[in-house]
Amino acid sequence: RTLNIFYALSFLLAPDMLLGRASHGGPVGFFHSYARYRDFSIVMDTRERLNAVFEAENPSELLAGLFTPRYSRKMAWPPLE
Repeated sequence: RTLNIFYALSFLLAPDMLLGRASHGGPVGFFHSYARYRDFSIVMDTRERLNAVFEAENPSELLAGLFTPRYSRKMAWPPLE
C-alpha cells in the first residue's frame, strides 16, 4: 500500500521534487509506468558512479559526514533489523 502511495505522490509532489533537485541535484522525478516502479529486478552497474562504499550498523553519521548539509536523514530501506 505504501509503495502505491509513493508512486502517486511522485506525480502530485512535482514541485517538491523540483525544489529537491535545485538543492541536491538528481532526477526531477520518476516518469515510468507503475510496473517499472515496482520492479526491483533491474541490476544497475554502479562501479563507475560510486567513489565510496561503507558498511555500518548505523550509517547516519558516515553519510552525514560524506554529504554534509545535503544529507537528509531518511529511514533505512530495507529496514534495519
